[in-house]
Amino acid sequence: MKKELEAQICLDLDGVLADLTGVILDYYSKKLKMPMTTELVTKWDWMQTVPQMRGSIREAYRLYANAWTRFPINTIHPCEPSLAQRVSRLQRFGAVDIVTSHDETMRPVVARWLRRFGVKYRRLVLIGKSGAADATASYGARTKIGYGYNTFIDDNPELAREVMRRGNGERLFLYDQPWNRSFKADNKRVFRVRGLGDVEKILRASAPKSD
Repeated sequence: MKKELEAQICLDLDGVLADLTGVILDYYSKKLKMPMTTELVTKWDWMQTVPQMRGSIREAYRLYANAWTRFPINTIHPCEPSLAQRVSRLQRFGAVDIVTSHDETMRPVVARWLRRFGVKYRRLVLIGKSGAADATASYGARTKIGYGYNTFIDDNPELAREVMRRGNGERLFLYDQPWNRSFKADNKRVFRVRGLGDVEKILRASAPKSD
């Protein structure tokens, strides 16, 4: 593959590599004494859609911000098995950076979690504001799109909308989660995928053929 055509891949952390929402839902299941599963998480700001959570929204934002230090890393599970191998195969198509909305204080523990599962990457980029009241889906979309990547693997539906609005040649693989299922992918710029293996298949099919 010619270097100028290589993908510059922006790979999301929470909801794509790490099931952070799972550990937070488990925490609230115990705190509220009611079962909470990912099927309740039908929107990005899911806390506002669960009546029992409405008095705890600020706490939930703070919990997301601090989750990587609040919970032991062995309780934060990968979103899919064989994570190291699947990320490694993506690197055949270009450079892979892991980009997350967490701030710099989370770098040591996030890097440790990635080492725990053998995930290799070019750079770990932390853009800040995770869990803050203004850390909306739109904030994450605007910030990530501004870094100049041409390929995104993310669960943020607002980033998918931004890619479709811009029409600048970027493409996004929308990692299927309950909170993004209302978004309709066009399979031209935005592809819904069930896992990183789906991403690899699409990248391979679209890769330029060697001369």
